[in-house]
Amino acid sequence: MSVQPPRTAAGLARSALLLFGGYTFAYSVLVAVHELGHFLTLRALGVANVTFVLHPFTGSKTIWDATDEFIGTVDVAGPLAAVVVGVIVTAAFWALRRPALVPLLLLGPVACLTEGVSNFMQIALRSPGSDAMRIVEAGVPGAVVATVSVLVFLAGMSGLVLLLPVVGLSPDAGFSDKAMVLGAGLGAFMLVGVVYGVFVDGTALSRNGPQLAFALVMALVLAAIYRPVFRFLRRGVRASVRNVQWAASWLAVSFGVVVVGAQLVSF
Repeated sequence: MSVQPPRTAAGLARSALLLFGGYTFAYSVLVAVHELGHFLTLRALGVANVTFVLHPFTGSKTIWDATDEFIGTVDVAGPLAAVVVGVIVTAAFWALRRPALVPLLLLGPVACLTEGVSNFMQIALRSPGSDAMRIVEAGVPGAVVATVSVLVFLAGMSGLVLLLPVVGLSPDAGFSDKAMVLGAGLGAFMLVGVVYGVFVDGTALSRNGPQLAFALVMALVLAAIYRPVFRFLRRGVRASVRNVQWAASWLAVSFGVVVVGAQLVSF
């Protein structure tokens, strides 16, 4: 495989914009799939009075009358739905890897990343009423939930590493270039959430501030491990660094804006 690091600021900008748009789309869609998993499970169990609220910045939730009923079953349905749907979509388009498909290709890795870290932190912080803690209350050992969450997170990191060449980011690029693309691509959506919290709804700050910090830390870690991890994972995987065009980058951003806008307007 021949890889060439981006040589221009424009190339890095196209890669960052593509990753930002793809991540925004994937994250927002998966939030909806997560809540839909809760919703459909409750309806299948015969609970009639169920509603769910989607919001890209202040948080989404599913609401039903008997909060202690079907404990564990309903709670695992949300994370499971997001991971299963995300992985299926990524697998379906994997053979067609190209920049224009990045929003769809990111669904699997982003589902694993977000659900893995979210459930692990819920266990670590013992967050009352969270999906992970309600699964523990249903009888699943906390150590099991935490271990599965870490494995799911690592699977997401691996998938993201394998997709970075499609974003136009070479494993042979300099650390600063990789950190810039990854930081902007993974952190810009959370930065928008912070700005939303400052000017529109202060509750968004407590949610998006820590997520922004985590995204930036994850970007630095990915920048550091990208080359060796990619070289280990690429065995048997056809991969080449793609030349990203502005059209693909703006298409990804458009997908993300449409999904976020639909949630803000509809819910």
